[in-house]
Amino acid sequence: MSGGFSIRNLFIADDTPSTTSAPAPDIDTVLKGALNPSTSPPLANTVPVSGDQAVLDQAALDQDLVLPEGVELTAIYTEAGISAVSFPIEKLAKLIEGMNQLDVATKKTAVAAMDAADESWDIASVIADGKAKRAALAAYQENVSSAERAINAEITHRLDANQADKAARLADIDQQIAALQGKREAMIAEAANVAATLRAQGSAAADAGERERNRINNTIRGFDGLIALFDATPSSPSA
Repeated sequence: MSGGFSIRNLFIADDTPSTTSAPAPDIDTVLKGALNPSTSPPLANTVPVSGDQAVLDQAALDQDLVLPEGVELTAIYTEAGISAVSFPIEKLAKLIEGMNQLDVATKKTAVAAMDAADESWDIASVIADGKAKRAALAAYQENVSSAERAINAEITHRLDANQADKAARLADIDQQIAALQGKREAMIAEAANVAATLRAQGSAAADAGERERNRINNTIRGFDGLIALFDATPSSPSA
């Protein structure tokens, strides 16, 4: 069984058109991002992008957090470097399944007889095939667990980054609100000062008008007294 087993390689399509698999997430990248968060994709682009591009970028980020499922067992075996044999462990499993009515000893006797009668295979090779495939499946399971841990670590990293981004943006908004609140209070005070000044000017104008009318009335009364005293013109009879 070859080393370097990777879930990612199981999703790389070959040149034959008979098999078409959906592109799988780059688990290696996820693993790298989990081990070194500074290299993981940022939550937001520093360069403005269009709405469609932002959706595509987010979809790409989300795809990195998808754990692949339903990998064909044959693909796992191929990735592990297991060669096909004439009588694989799966064939033995079907054979034994057809003997469910027999006891264990009888099953072993029947298989041994078939092995002795057919030189194209031997039970030792079948068991070796089974062990190799079992090891490949166990390795695949470990890779799935590693990928799951990497995805969870990346999710934690992005959650922390998202929380920090939210806190920073809220702090900026709060700062803007405080600045606007200060401007609001200043505008209210300025308007109150203007109103007070205008009212004071109105009151001063009223006082000045009263004083001016009194001054003129006093002059008129003085003139009226003199006119009444010295005016020789007879007064017109009242109607």
